[in-house]
Amino acid sequence: MDSVDALQAAAHALLTAGDVAGADQVFRTLGFTFATDKNAVLSSVQGLRACGDVDGVVAVLEAALKYMPGSPAVLSNLAVAYTEAGRPGEAARILERLAADFESKIHVLFRDPEAWIALGNIRTQLGRWSGAAAAFRQAVNLAPERTDAQMKLATAEMSLGQTAAVAEILERVLASDPAHIAARTLLAEINSQARSNDETLLREAIAADKARLYGPARAKYAALLRQKPGHVVALSRLLTIDGAEGRLDDADVHHRLLIEALAKADLDGEDWRQLAGMAYQTVFRPQPQALYQAVAGALDRQLIKFAGRPRYTPWRAATGRRIKIGYLSTAFCDHPIGHVTSALFGAHDRARFEVHLFYRANGPDDRYTETIARSVEHFIKVPFAEHQIADVVAARDLDILIYLDGYMDMTLLPVAARPAPIQVYWLGHAGGCDISAIDYLLADSTVVPPGEESRYAAKVLRLPECYHCASPHAIAPPPSRADAGLPEEAFVFCAFNNPEKIDRSVFESWMRILARVENSVLWLSQASSPLAADNLRATAAALGIAGSRLIFATRVPDKSHHLGRHMLCGLFLDTFSLNASTVALDALWAGLPVLTLEGPRFGARIAATFLRSLGLEDMIVGSRAAYEDRAVELAGNPEALAEVHARLADARYTKPLFQVDGFCRALEATLEGIFRQAGGQAESDQAERGAAQQRRGL
Repeated sequence: MDSVDALQAAAHALLTAGDVAGADQVFRTLGFTFATDKNAVLSSVQGLRACGDVDGVVAVLEAALKYMPGSPAVLSNLAVAYTEAGRPGEAARILERLAADFESKIHVLFRDPEAWIALGNIRTQLGRWSGAAAAFRQAVNLAPERTDAQMKLATAEMSLGQTAAVAEILERVLASDPAHIAARTLLAEINSQARSNDETLLREAIAADKARLYGPARAKYAALLRQKPGHVVALSRLLTIDGAEGRLDDADVHHRLLIEALAKADLDGEDWRQLAGMAYQTVFRPQPQALYQAVAGALDRQLIKFAGRPRYTPWRAATGRRIKIGYLSTAFCDHPIGHVTSALFGAHDRARFEVHLFYRANGPDDRYTETIARSVEHFIKVPFAEHQIADVVAARDLDILIYLDGYMDMTLLPVAARPAPIQVYWLGHAGGCDISAIDYLLADSTVVPPGEESRYAAKVLRLPECYHCASPHAIAPPPSRADAGLPEEAFVFCAFNNPEKIDRSVFESWMRILARVENSVLWLSQASSPLAADNLRATAAALGIAGSRLIFATRVPDKSHHLGRHMLCGLFLDTFSLNASTVALDALWAGLPVLTLEGPRFGARIAATFLRSLGLEDMIVGSRAAYEDRAVELAGNPEALAEVHARLADARYTKPLFQVDGFCRALEATLEGIFRQAGGQAESDQAERGAAQQRRGL
C-alpha cells in the first residue's frame, strides 16, 4: 500500500503538471485509504478543494466521520463542505452539534485560548455574532499576543455594528505588528466609509429590507453603523431583522445598543416613517417609557409639520340623522385585522349608524375584502397616494373616524391631517397610537387597568368585556399528524406567533418545558426568512434540546385548514413581551387552550383579556416559573387538560369573546357616548365665543 507521503507527492505532481482529473483521483485514494488518519484526511480535503471536487470532499469527510465521529476538525470541515454543496440544513446540524459540545465542555477548557477560538469559529459559521464575539474576547484575554484572535474578534464586532470597538482592536494589532496587512486594510475601509454618503447607504439598506433581502440589508445597516455608530434607524431595523431571522443573541445586543442610542439621539431630524417604525417596534421590544415617549413626540411633531390644515367638518348635531362613523385601514383583506373584523362591520345598527369603510389596498381584492365590502353601505377604496387620503375621508363629513393601523402603515399621515372631528385608535397593534390627532384609545380594564391612563396620549375608553372580539370562521377537519409533519405519539405544544415576538426570555422557558415533558415537541410558524428555523434550532441545541423537537408549520391557503390543525395540539404557549392576538383567537376558537403570562404592558395582557372573557382565568399566570409549571402540569395530566378543553368548548359559544353582535352593541354605546360628549363641548365652545363677542361689544 502506498504511504501517505507517497500519495501526497504523487497527487501534487499531477496537479502541478495540469492533470486535475488524475490528481483528484489520487487525493480521493488518499482520503479513503487513510480515513482513520486525521492529517491524511485533511490533506486529501485540501487537495480535492484545489481540484474543485466538492462532492469528493464531502465523500472523504463522511467516510472519515465513521472512524472519528467526535473530531472537531472533521466535523467543521464537513459543515463547510455541506454548505458548498448546497446542503445548508445538514451543515447547520453539524455546527449545532459542535457548538453544543464545546459549550458543554468549555468550563474544562477555560484556560485554553484555542478552545475559545474554536467555539468562536463555530458560532461565526452559525451567524451567532454576539456569541462569537464573547468567545473571541475570552481568547484575547487569555492570549493578548494572538493577533489572529484579535482579528477574529474585530470581524465579529464589525458584524454587530461596533465600529469604535473594531477600530480600537485594529489599532492594538497595528501597534504590535505595523505591517499587518489585513488590519491596516480594514481600518482604512472603516475610515473611508465614515466619509461616504450615509444617506445613500440608508436608502439602499431600506430598499433591500423592504424586499426582504435581509442579508444585503443587514450588511448595509452594519456598514452604516461603522460610519455612524449609534445610528438609531440602522439599529432599529437590524433588531427587526434579528427577529425575522430568529437571531436571539443578536437581538439582545441590538436592543441594548438601540436603547443607548435613543437616549442620545436628536430624533427631530429623523424621517417620520422611520420614527413610526421605531414606535411600532416598541410593541415587540419594549423601550423605557421615557424613550418611547421621545420617539412618539418626535413623530407627532413631524406629522403635524407634513399633515397641513385639519380637514374635518366641525361637530354637527345628529338630530334626525344617523351618526356617521368611518373605519380606515390597509387591512380589509387576508390579514389578521381582516380576519377578526370580517363579521363586525355588517353587525352595526343601520338605523342609528351610517358606516363608511376606507380601504387603502396594497394588492388585489381577496375573499375577505369581498365579504367585508358586501357587508357595509359604503366601501371606499382611497387613493394610494397618502396626501390624497385625508381629503377623500373628509369629503364624507364623518362624525367619528376609527383608525385601525396605528404605527404600522402610511395611513398614519392622513389621520394626522384630522379628516374627522373625533378620531379613535383601535385594534391594529397593542397599546396606543400616541399622536395628538388621536383623541381616544379603545381598551378594557385588563389591557389598561385603572391608574395607567397617563401612559397614553389619548383618553382611554374601556369597553365592558373585552377591547376586541373575533369573527367566527369555519373549521376544517384536522389533517393526519404525518401530513402535518408531527410525530404520532408526541405531546404537541403550539406557538403559532409571529416569529418576531419570540425573544430569549420566552424561548428559554419553552426549552425548559420541553426538557421537563418527555416526548414533546413545539410547533411554530414558519418565518418569512428561511434562516429563522435553523437559528432557533441552533439556539435550542445550545440549551440542550434537540433542534428536531422544533417543528415549523407552513402557511396553508385556507384559514379553515389552519384552524383545523389546532386539533392536533394539546396546549398553546403564548409569548411574553407581546402576546398572541389573532393567532390566540384562532387557537381559542378552534378549541385549543392558551396559556399566558400576564405582563406589565398592554401588549403583554392581550391573551389575558381574551381568557378572562371566556372564564378561563386559571390559564393566566403571574410569573415565568408558574407558566412553566402550569404547562408541564397540563401536559402530564390528561384529565386536567381535558377539563380545560371542555370548559373552552362551551365558553366559545356562551361567553363574549366570539359574540360579534354583543360586542358591536357595546362599541356603539361607547361611540354614542363620545359623540354626545363632543356635542356638549361644542355647545360650551359656542357659548364661550358668544360671551366673548358680547364682551368685545360685537
